[in-house]
Amino acid sequence: AVGDTEELRLVGADVSLKMPSTNPLQFNAAANTISGTDATTLTITSPTLKLNGTTKTTVVDELELLDSLIFGESASEANEFTIAEDGVTGNYVINNEVSNADIILKAKLGGTGTEVARVVGATGSLKMTGAQQLEFDVATNFINTTGGSQLKIKSDGTLAIDANALSVSNGTNDAMAITKNISTEPLTSSTTLNPVLKIQNATDDAFGGLLEFNKSANEEANGVIGTIKGTDADAEYSKIDLISKDVSAPTAQIGAMSFSVVQGAGSYTQVMDINKDLANTVSIGTELVPSNLKVWGNLLATSTAYSDDILPGTRGEQDVGADGTEWGNVWLAEDGVVSFGGENAEIDSDDDDVELSHVQPSGESYECLLLNGINKLFFEDYDENTGLDQYIGSKTADAGITVMKAPTEIEIDGGVLVDVDGESVTIDATCVGAFKLNLSSAGTGTDAVDINATAG
Repeated sequence: AVGDTEELRLVGADVSLKMPSTNPLQFNAAANTISGTDATTLTITSPTLKLNGTTKTTVVDELELLDSLIFGESASEANEFTIAEDGVTGNYVINNEVSNADIILKAKLGGTGTEVARVVGATGSLKMTGAQQLEFDVATNFINTTGGSQLKIKSDGTLAIDANALSVSNGTNDAMAITKNISTEPLTSSTTLNPVLKIQNATDDAFGGLLEFNKSANEEANGVIGTIKGTDADAEYSKIDLISKDVSAPTAQIGAMSFSVVQGAGSYTQVMDINKDLANTVSIGTELVPSNLKVWGNLLATSTAYSDDILPGTRGEQDVGADGTEWGNVWLAEDGVVSFGGENAEIDSDDDDVELSHVQPSGESYECLLLNGINKLFFEDYDENTGLDQYIGSKTADAGITVMKAPTEIEIDGGVLVDVDGESVTIDATCVGAFKLNLSSAGTGTDAVDINATAG
């Protein structure tokens, strides 16, 4: 004690040295002290405080640091790792002070200390070790890698990517491949004419991108490789099937396509196929369910072949050729018929039709064209006053009489000779006038006009 003030006491009952006040116990210099701040607080003060436990240093309960926690190299005491406030209250920095060195996070998995992740000093990145998972909220939402070449993003719920634009690239070229093992992948939008699936290519050649449907195993003949389908919330409407018609070695395989729609019966009806039912052919409909082809405009084909009749869209409305775009030749087979419809109702029989038919008379060396019934070949324009009155035709249906009629005159010019043969020849002149029968000749011989009879 100094004067009347006690500074230090040796407590016999406790076998201890006691400072009875807040006065410090100094070591070496006044800056190095230990003092009892109050009844429950011990303060150790020094510009540099070293805890040197050669085996271990134990802190029971809490260790409160008011500045930085620094780990240094034992020999040089150089700072290697620090945890400190970054100057903003509440923000702390974990820092490896050694250049390019890592910060490693470990956990004791199954009794073994195992590296889980590390902060890579050389790159400044957070790296999960091996197949360790970076989890989000629940254990089934995570990112990990199952090998050096595969990154796995896993969720048992919905994986939502919310961005104005999503760019996926390998960073150097177009060699990246994306493989998805999925059931469906809807592209949704509430904007008109969206979403748009665009396959874009900018290479300097004649080819662009590809939309490829691939069946990588279990291909079969007449199997469907892929389908493009039109649907709404609860129904299907149309589809295009890509078909493996004949599965063979590459270069020998045969493909086909079919186009089908739902026609109100709940099932698909094929309206067109390419190379499916007939080789190298575009077929409209099927044999059991025919379909029609409507072309708004011209149909230009090198050649056409028909297995059934060519019919107009409306009876009597469509033409074969037009003025200025006439056809060339028309070729009809033996016994072919050119028929002009009558005025009665639409019927399949040839009643009231005018027909010009090809005929091959039995036993004869010639062929001919036959005008049916008592129909006739008329000449000049139709006169609404006199009607059709200049013609050649049959007088009756079965009497064998041919009529040649003209309202004014019939002229026969046989050149050198006009020969009229018949068992009898009748010439009737019914005109009331100066000449009822006029026979004239420009001949200069003695028999300019010669009438002979072998009897009577």
